[in-house]
Amino acid sequence: MIEAETATGFCIGGGWDNSERRARSACGHWRLWSALEPTAPGAVR
Repeated sequence: MIEAETATGFCIGGGWDNSERRARSACGHWRLWSALEPTAPGAVR
């Protein structure tokens, strides 16, 4: 789910590497927010 069609995020890899793209734009892989990235068991944020 996305907040809005105008929401943006950073794309990684491919022709749009490291560029900020809108949620509905083409992108091979979206970069996860650090708050959503999985952590190792027992790791503290």
